[in-house]
Amino acid sequence: MNAGKLKRRAVFLRPVKTENRLKEIETQWEVSTQAIVRLSPMSSKEYFANVQAKASITHKIVMRYQPGITALMKVMMDGRHFEVMAPPIDVSDRHRELILLVKEHV
Repeated sequence: MNAGKLKRRAVFLRPVKTENRLKEIETQWEVSTQAIVRLSPMSSKEYFANVQAKASITHKIVMRYQPGITALMKVMMDGRHFEVMAPPIDVSDRHRELILLVKEHV
């Protein structure tokens, strides 16, 4: 992992289910952790492979390994919102680098 390419601060939000006065379950988002990450758009080859698989992945986030990052989380960075679309990929299972496949909400 080239740590010099990690340049953006990301905030990871996790869902918290609460019950309102009408006994309805609501999902609220609370800050789970922050990290310095690299955000890169999917290459055209990867993008078209995802289109054929009917996935809507638009970007890839690379970061140092942090336990607790899940596919249920959302990511906020620079005023942009991303939804994690797949379980995090622990590169080589060495707990050094995570890759997140995300979809940007416009």
